[in-house]
Amino acid sequence: MSALSQGVSLGPLGLNLGLLLGLAALLAAGLVAWALDRRRELGLVDSLFNLLLGALLLGRLVMIIRHGDRFDGFWSMIDIRDRGFDPAGMALGAGLYLAWLAWRDRPRLGWTSVSLAVGVGLFGLTALIVAHWQELPDELPDLVLHDIHGQPAALSEWRDNSRPLVVNVWATWCPPCRREMPALAQARLDHPGEDFLLINQAEDSAVIIEFLTREQLLDEPVLMDAHNAFSDALNIRVLPTTLFFDEDGRLNGQHVGEISRAVISQRLGR
Repeated sequence: MSALSQGVSLGPLGLNLGLLLGLAALLAAGLVAWALDRRRELGLVDSLFNLLLGALLLGRLVMIIRHGDRFDGFWSMIDIRDRGFDPAGMALGAGLYLAWLAWRDRPRLGWTSVSLAVGVGLFGLTALIVAHWQELPDELPDLVLHDIHGQPAALSEWRDNSRPLVVNVWATWCPPCRREMPALAQARLDHPGEDFLLINQAEDSAVIIEFLTREQLLDEPVLMDAHNAFSDALNIRVLPTTLFFDEDGRLNGQHVGEISRAVISQRLGR
């Protein structure tokens, strides 16, 4: 996995590095647009905002259309804390706005494209530097953890199952971890062809059992990582983080932060 998938903690907010670099690139594009606006007054900052808004709205709409049965009602559809957006929908939304600009205001389109080029160029350069600087481990680590009753459990057992595996790294003190637990439990039922595993980080078994009992989740597959060995092996720095391994134990996807059933379905469908 690329280092762009690595989690970065900004206070209570957890993002992956790629998204953080994307936000920095968007800020750079906005600054260029603002500087050009001071000289030409073309409304380029507004254009960038509208472009982003169109991409996000259509990306979320397509996500809802494609995975609507995985959302738990209207509010979960508009709750974008799961960062569930369809890439094709986002590209279509941005493309439609640029096409509208080409029809209505070609000069504005040209200067907007200049601002975008700065942002895209900055993102590409920083992504290349980060990719050269660090590559994340991409295999399920060969560790022996323990179940909530203290019995040893080797992760190789899941790798040897020859089934895709979804691993959620969590803790009971983490609010988004607690919020996403019902979604993970339901996702396990939604996808019987995949294995699910919840790896708790450095908490006592009594605390974990009390939480699972209260939330009626005692049937979920939970392991304890008393010394954060799993997180250290995969360079995980943000809770919760959800990892997607293929049937050979290769890491092919990572979601940093709270996840929903719809995003799990999207990831497993790729």
